[in-house]
Amino acid sequence: TGLRDIGFTLPGANGRPDFYWLSRDSALLIRGGANYAYEQVGDDLSRIVEEEFDLPSGQFKLAVIGLRVTSEHDDSCCVTIELSPEAAAFAPRLEKEFLDLACRRVPHGERPDYLRLAPIPLSFKGATLLPQLKAEFEEALRGGTVIT
Repeated sequence: TGLRDIGFTLPGANGRPDFYWLSRDSALLIRGGANYAYEQVGDDLSRIVEEEFDLPSGQFKLAVIGLRVTSEHDDSCCVTIELSPEAAAFAPRLEKEFLDLACRRVPHGERPDYLRLAPIPLSFKGATLLPQLKAEFEEALRGGTVIT
């Protein structure tokens, strides 16, 4: 259908297949039945980095993805921040303060749950490679290298 739904079918009782929906492969964070665009959440969180940490936008990149970590129904908001070499000194403060500051400043549905400081995979056109970012974040979650 072009909606990028992920699911499977099983034979149904009436002889027609039943479709079981699992998730949607999209750039949407799904929380509490509402959808939040990764790009909008990322823009809002980037403003916090700029304002609270006094980091110009050219010294960091920020990307948001949604992963089912603690709930089978709602996504966790997973944030990756890539710092430029000039901004590397901000890493300890970001690790310590970002999640708390962001949770106080953004609407409930945009509140970040996890943070990692790492490179953000980009295409040759500069777009975030979401499947690769998701895989890398899941690996970091398994390895315990994310901040909560």
